[in-house]
Amino acid sequence: LGNMLALALWVVALYWAGLRLFDRRTALWSACLWLFLPILQAGYVQYGFAELLYGPMLLVLLVGLTESSANSALQSPRHLLAIGALSGLAYLQRYSFGLWLPLIVALPLILRWRGGLKSGAWLFCGFLLPVLPWALWWRLSVGPAPSLPALQLAEGVLSAAPIMDYRLYSLGDLASMDAAMALLSKAWQQFNRSLGDLPGMWNLELLFPFSAAAVLRAAGAQKRFALLALAFFGWQIAAFSFLHYENLIFFGHRYSLWFSPILLLFAVDFLLGWTDKHGKALAVIVLALQVQLMGSLYVLRYMDLRSAGPDLQVSGLPELRYAGENLPKDARLLTNLPTQAAWYSNRPAVNIPNRVEDALAMIGRHRLDYLLLSAHPSGELGRFPAWIPVLREDPPPLAVLGARVEMRFPGAVLFKLTSD
Repeated sequence: LGNMLALALWVVALYWAGLRLFDRRTALWSACLWLFLPILQAGYVQYGFAELLYGPMLLVLLVGLTESSANSALQSPRHLLAIGALSGLAYLQRYSFGLWLPLIVALPLILRWRGGLKSGAWLFCGFLLPVLPWALWWRLSVGPAPSLPALQLAEGVLSAAPIMDYRLYSLGDLASMDAAMALLSKAWQQFNRSLGDLPGMWNLELLFPFSAAAVLRAAGAQKRFALLALAFFGWQIAAFSFLHYENLIFFGHRYSLWFSPILLLFAVDFLLGWTDKHGKALAVIVLALQVQLMGSLYVLRYMDLRSAGPDLQVSGLPELRYAGENLPKDARLLTNLPTQAAWYSNRPAVNIPNRVEDALAMIGRHRLDYLLLSAHPSGELGRFPAWIPVLREDPPPLAVLGARVEMRFPGAVLFKLTSD
């Protein structure tokens, strides 16, 4: 329900943006196409991604910055604080937003707004309004946060998946010639992979050429909006080349999903404008092709889910049911199904680290009572190859852990961890 409401909010935000920068027809057609896009209805709405709430925030923010850049009345401290506060909320929704903060703060200087440096300061103060209380709460309640940029820079350079290592990384770990060369190689490869993915990132491959044509001929507020969105998108692609590459196949590039409704707006506006001048043929053909593409994607997604069958239903896994019914209420699990164990077994759970040896350090420092390993696809055990022998109960890894078998299940094993 929450995801459905977030998508509805995004549809409303897209319609509002279309009204502010284009016209009612463009706003309505774009909102309708966006509402029924397969990647959303058969993808993001079904899962717990932050993008459905992050996207409309970023869209409203870009429209606000676009309008403020051409209207000095919208460059008052009150308006800038509001834009900054929305930036802060977007940051709390998706920390990668921090990549754009320097650009947003510097925008008044780049575009020579009336307030100049003061306007940038007001934007930054607005950003701090929601972020500072959260940061203070986190520091007092949880402690110092690890450096997420350092973790992502280390990915593919110092470790295949550093976020699952039982250690922290810092920028100092990358201060060597070998690490620097590996990082540059990683960035070059990931940059080109992202460029190669671009035309078909979000089910909009048929509309992509018309978006490009519309951006090239844009003027006034539309041109400012396009340039600002392209600056955000280009900077994200460049920065993420050094940090993290992720293409979730059906879901596409979730970190840049925010950009897709902007492409949709420009493509729809181009086609409607073409219709007014040259007739409906092109728009009808493109719309028919887009609708059939969306239909085929819905069918393929349905067939994928149907072919998976009940085997993918986590709630019925016997290992989770056993843990929920037989383990002590305060038992703590080390597992490759941490979210599922916490939800369906109602037991505290921690994800396994990359290395079996690191689990010893975790067990020695924190109370962990059981080890649950499952071959279920949602556990993605293939990402933890060192643990596969443990699932098979090979003696050497078990000797390292000092664990004994508590219960065996089809495709899963529950171990009792010894205290010594």
